[in-house]
Amino acid sequence: MAPSMLSNEHIRLAVVGGTVEALLLILAITGHAHTTARMPKGSSRFLISLYLPDPVADGSTDNGASDDDDIIFLGKHAVEVLKRLELDRSFWSIAALHSDFPDKRHVWLQLRTVNALIGEISSWPHGIAASTTTRAFRALLYSLLPPSVTVHTKQLARYSTPGADAIVDLYFEDGSTDTCDILIGACGIHSPVLQCTFPNVVPRDSGIIMYTASVETSTLRKIVGDEKAVLPQLYVSLNRAFITLPGPNPNKTSVYLYVNGLQPDSEEECTPESEPQTSSATDLAGFVADWSEELYKIALFTTNVKVRSLYELPELPSYTSGRVTLIGDDAHRMLPLHQAGPGAGIEDAYILSQVLLSGAMNPLTKIEVLKTYTFVRHPRTSKVHRFSREARDLLFLKDIDPNDPKELEQLLRRLQARYSWIFDWNIGEDALWAVRELVRDNTVDKNSNGGILGAGSLSSIAEEMKVLSSTGLGHAERHRDHVFNM
Repeated sequence: MAPSMLSNEHIRLAVVGGTVEALLLILAITGHAHTTARMPKGSSRFLISLYLPDPVADGSTDNGASDDDDIIFLGKHAVEVLKRLELDRSFWSIAALHSDFPDKRHVWLQLRTVNALIGEISSWPHGIAASTTTRAFRALLYSLLPPSVTVHTKQLARYSTPGADAIVDLYFEDGSTDTCDILIGACGIHSPVLQCTFPNVVPRDSGIIMYTASVETSTLRKIVGDEKAVLPQLYVSLNRAFITLPGPNPNKTSVYLYVNGLQPDSEEECTPESEPQTSSATDLAGFVADWSEELYKIALFTTNVKVRSLYELPELPSYTSGRVTLIGDDAHRMLPLHQAGPGAGIEDAYILSQVLLSGAMNPLTKIEVLKTYTFVRHPRTSKVHRFSREARDLLFLKDIDPNDPKELEQLLRRLQARYSWIFDWNIGEDALWAVRELVRDNTVDKNSNGGILGAGSLSSIAEEMKVLSSTGLGHAERHRDHVFNM
C-alpha cells in the first residue's frame, strides 16, 4: 500500500496530556481567540482530540496559581514562540519580569557563595527573563482552545500500530478505544505513550532531593534587602544549592533547595510515581543551619514546604516511531538545575506544529514529517539534557574551591555560557532549518512557504539558510554536535 500523504486527507491528531507544550502545540496548529492574523495554512485539515487523564489536568478548575505551584522560567527563545503565536500579550497577564530595577531587567540571576557575590548571569542585550506558574500558564492556554478541538477526560493505557505507516489504535483504561493518524505524547515522565514507544526506558533516580517552598516577599526583603529579594538568587555550596525565585505573585517568592547524594527515608517516599511529600520549614532549615544564618532565617519563614526525589530520563535515541512522536518531558525529562525543561517543551511544540502544517499542504508522508521534527530537535535537546546533568557538578562545586576567586570566576563564565546558549536561542532559525529539511528532496512545493509562520517561499528560505551557514551567522548546523541517523 502506498504511504499516506498528509495533503490528501483530513489528519486525525491525538494529543495525550494537558501539559503546556501539549496545549501550545494545538494552539499553534489551530490558532486561537486572540489571533488577529489569518489561520495557519493547512490547519483546517486537522481533526484534533485532546486526551486528559483527569479534569484537574486541564487547568480549567482553577485559573489562579496556588502557592505551591511550580515556577517556570522562560527566556528569549520561549517568549519568541509566544510572540510568533500572538500569545505574548496574554502571557504577560500571568507572568512577571525577573526585575523591576531598570538596569537589571536582563539579569537572570545573581550567583553567590554564602560570603560573597560571584557575579550576575545576564541575557543582556539579547532577551528577557520571565517567569510564571505552571497552573496559570496551562489554564490560560486551555481557555484559548477553539471549539473544534475535542477534549476527552480519559487515561490512555496503551497504543498499537499494525504497521510502520498504519493508523494508531488507542486503548483506554475505561475499556474504550479510538484511532488516530498521528499520536503525540505530551503528559510527562510516566507517559503511557513513552512507555509503549520505548518499553525499556525507565526513569532513573538522580540522587538529588529537591525542597520547594514559598516565603512572603516582605519577609524576604527584611532578611536580605531589596535587590536580593527582587532578583533571583542562586547560592552554591558543596552538595547544596539554594535558590530564591520571584514569580508573578509579588507577595510570594519561591524557594528551592537541592541536596546532592540523599536518598528517601523509605521506598515509598518520594518515588517518581508519588506526589511530592509534605515537609516543614524546620526540616528545610535543618539543611542550611550549618551553611548560612541568612539562609537559615529564610528557611524558617517558609510555608508550603514539599520534598521530592528528582528523576530524569536517559537520552532517547529518537523522539519518533512511525506515526507516534514525543514532546516535552515525554521526550527529554531533565533535571531542573538550569530551569531549561519548560522552554525546551515550548520549542518542541512550535517546531512540531510547523512541520505538521507544512506536511498538510505538501506531498509528504506522516512519517517523513515526524522524522523531520526529530531530526531538527534531537541534537539541541540532547545537549540541553546533558547540560542539566553536568550542572550538578557546577552547582554543587565538584572540584571547585569556594575560597578561590579564580575558580569561582571560571564557574560564573561557564554558567553564563550555558544559560546564554539555552535561553538566547533563535527558535526562528530552527523553524527555517525544519523547512529546509522538508524541501531537501524536492518533495515540497518550493513556491509555498511550507506553513512556517512569517516565512517567505521555500526557495527563498533555502537560500537564506545557505547565507546563514556561509557567513557563520546561523547556529542550525553548528549545534549538531553529533550526527543523528533516522
